[in-house]
Amino acid sequence: MVQCTAQLNNVSTSFETIKNKFIGQTKHIHNLYNTTLPNIKNAFEEFSSFLKDTIDHISSHSKKVDVSNYSGDNKSVSDDTGDGTSSSNGSTTYKKHTPQTSSETSHNHYHQVIWNKLAH
Repeated sequence: MVQCTAQLNNVSTSFETIKNKFIGQTKHIHNLYNTTLPNIKNAFEEFSSFLKDTIDHISSHSKKVDVSNYSGDNKSVSDDTGDGTSSSNGSTTYKKHTPQTSSETSHNHYHQVIWNKLAH
């Protein structure tokens, strides 16, 4: 009988140990979930904001680029005087000649590179 009581105490102690480990792990998982979920939400919101800002930036800069100069349908050809541009459909648009500064040339080149990357 003493041996049975000792074994029951050992079993009870084992179950208590398992119960405490289970409760501890449950609390750990709960805390991990509570800290991870806000971090994931924050990362998602920051990434979404980054994408929105990037799209807005590209959109606002693409409005400044004359897309018709890059389209395949109306390829423009400059005439000898440089005062006008004739398109394949026969219409001519005239532009005032003004010298470009190096920053304007660089800016225009930047837009052309971006447009070419977006087009392909």
